[in-house]
Amino acid sequence: MPRKRVKNNDLPKNWQMNHGAYYYVVPVAQRDLFTNPKTHKEQRWIKLGRSLADAHRTYAEVILPLLPGHRLPGSMVTISDLCDRYETEVLPLNAPGTQMNKMRSLRLIRAAFGIWQITAIKPMHVYEYYSWRKQSAERGARADVEVLRHLYTKAVEWGVIDRHPIKGEVRISKPAPRSRYVSDDELALFKNDYATEKIASYLELKELTGLSKQDILCIKLEDIKKDGLHAYRRKTNAKLKVYCWDENGLLNQALEHIKKVHSRGHVGSMWLFHTRTGDPYYRINSFGRAAGKPSGFDSIWQRCMKKWKADGHTPFTDHDIRAKVASDVELQHAQQLLDHADPAITDRVYRRAARVVEINPKREE
Repeated sequence: MPRKRVKNNDLPKNWQMNHGAYYYVVPVAQRDLFTNPKTHKEQRWIKLGRSLADAHRTYAEVILPLLPGHRLPGSMVTISDLCDRYETEVLPLNAPGTQMNKMRSLRLIRAAFGIWQITAIKPMHVYEYYSWRKQSAERGARADVEVLRHLYTKAVEWGVIDRHPIKGEVRISKPAPRSRYVSDDELALFKNDYATEKIASYLELKELTGLSKQDILCIKLEDIKKDGLHAYRRKTNAKLKVYCWDENGLLNQALEHIKKVHSRGHVGSMWLFHTRTGDPYYRINSFGRAAGKPSGFDSIWQRCMKKWKADGHTPFTDHDIRAKVASDVELQHAQQLLDHADPAITDRVYRRAARVVEINPKREE
């Protein structure tokens, strides 16, 4: 029996992370399938890409077609087989952050159900898994169940099974949405006394547009056009939106403030927000999508928030500011700003300000 992995154990089978890139380590039994086109020698390590998204796409396009029978529905017998196909065909379509979260869930699902036949799982087994998993991480337990549910949705789509065994049968209650509302006075105090000028300028733009952190940090200078600021919701790859110039010039002032803050380093960049070297805070992969986390920007935010909490103020998150934007305008406008297809999501999760209602007037005597 081969020894158990001590690292890379969150990666798919035969994958390795080496020198900042992902590789497929060709098993001995498959080496006759992979030869170097120049030297005609067997390939033992095949580079998949430097980002997880690139690696999954390369695996699906280059490696998978050479593995006979892998795509045939009949070749999938166990839940581990189902996870393999899900990793190669579904994960590449997700954003990098979603890929990492789903891979974590898939690793745990393999450990719990990997050797089970696909048709063996029942709702009672999912509830048992959820009860065990939530003892250490309730949020992770819900995420695992969602991934397991989607695995079986794809199994039905691929013709592996004819009926979804847990859809409509497993109901996991969702936690109540966050209720933290950042008041105007709080935000003004934070920007004036605690935030760096970069964070303050970032918040000014966020208040006006309601854009997410990723969407703001991925804005290029060329996105500022004659008719306004061009941006879109990267998470859902939504249609382009144009934030028109307002009569009071607030949007233009916010953008000029950001440019002024970033011009002090005398480093040219194509990005509105950038590091000291002119690079974007998010790593952009070969498909033009943001990958990883903006650790440099997050560190600046955390230092500001640390000072804020040290003085006894209630902390808030970047996401809470997005919710504030939705709370301070009418529901229809909030839905447009946040790019939600369903206004119910906007109302239930993002509108947190106290509702103003008229009292019932006393009846005249």
